[in-house]
Amino acid sequence: MKRYNVEPKPVKNIEISDKHIPLRIAILIIAIVVGVGAIGYGVFSALTMPKGWRNIVVSTSDTNCGAEFTFSYDLGGDGNDPTAQYRVLTSVYSDACVSAYKLFNEAETFENVVNVKYINEHPNTRIKVDEKLYNALYTMAYGGRLLYLAPYYGYYSQMFFSNYDVEAGYFDPTTNAELKDLYERIFPFVSSATHVILQFYDGTNEIMLHVSDEYAAFAEQNDIDAFIGFGWTKNAFVADYLAETIISSGYTYGYIACKDGFFRGLGDRDYNLRLYTMKDKVVYIACSAQLKGKCASVQMRAFPLTSPDYNYYVFDSGRVVTPYIAADGTSKASCDCLVAYSENVGCGKLAVNIADSYIADAVDETALNALKNDRIYSVYQSAEIVSKNDPLLSLTDVIATGTLTVTVRDF
Repeated sequence: MKRYNVEPKPVKNIEISDKHIPLRIAILIIAIVVGVGAIGYGVFSALTMPKGWRNIVVSTSDTNCGAEFTFSYDLGGDGNDPTAQYRVLTSVYSDACVSAYKLFNEAETFENVVNVKYINEHPNTRIKVDEKLYNALYTMAYGGRLLYLAPYYGYYSQMFFSNYDVEAGYFDPTTNAELKDLYERIFPFVSSATHVILQFYDGTNEIMLHVSDEYAAFAEQNDIDAFIGFGWTKNAFVADYLAETIISSGYTYGYIACKDGFFRGLGDRDYNLRLYTMKDKVVYIACSAQLKGKCASVQMRAFPLTSPDYNYYVFDSGRVVTPYIAADGTSKASCDCLVAYSENVGCGKLAVNIADSYIADAVDETALNALKNDRIYSVYQSAEIVSKNDPLLSLTDVIATGTLTVTVRDF
């Protein structure tokens, strides 16, 4: 006996009438027209953008840095067609994210691109670089020794991608005596212009990474493959790159933001600024403020806002390791949160200018006030006190609860 009846059923012959053929053809044509119209309307609706704020996302299969940024734009805010703006902005932003990914890449090289990785692979060689990379390197090099701490940045990056405390501890110089010893031996090289310095040839966009024979030998013996690196400032310069590309294309009704704390207002709009604090492992918004027009801001925090955040590592004990590395290889944060902002300079220069005030045991208010000469202003949060040096900055939503009460002072 068969489990299933698989024998075919008899086929019935059905006669189709040839009456009303013209009517049937007409109905078929109408159905096709209606169907095509519906599809066309759906496509048109999908490609037609309403006026207002919208996030512009990268539209390319090429590897890019778009996932690290938010690009929001007020489509049609200037009176122009929002759909046309959306199409152009998507193209411009996508191309910029691909280019920035390649140009600032420190881990791999690309054909016909001279990037940070390429420079590290060709020490003591005169090299011509892209103008925007040249300017970024120049800003870093003349802002202290941040650019030359690349060996430290590499180890901390591995810590931040660790899944467990045991793994993270291997990359922690405060608990790994062997790594601490290596850092102490690295320090004389990264802190000395005799051993490593980037030379700039004015007007040519050419550079030369000078590395001493002693440092080169030390690097080879200790598997160090980078002499320069942007570290935590990288996305500050990428934000500038993206913003300037969009502005130069004639679009100024939006902003570029990065979860690393870097923000670029393109102009012609107002933007909200938030200051954060942490108490009992809980993150709070301490207060808010408003920035206007074409501006840049940099926020340095002693804790992550989201989890996971691969720029920090939080041990089970609650200890937080930040990406802000001092010259001796230690991670430091002088307060909960420091924000600097300006209409005169970009994120890269802001980050370099306030680095020494944040990567320290205490905030250097004298140094921050000196930056006011360049119209760079600061506001920071520490011990439930918000301190600011811009008399025109108005703070709102200052937190005052049973758990946390913040006061405001000028410095």
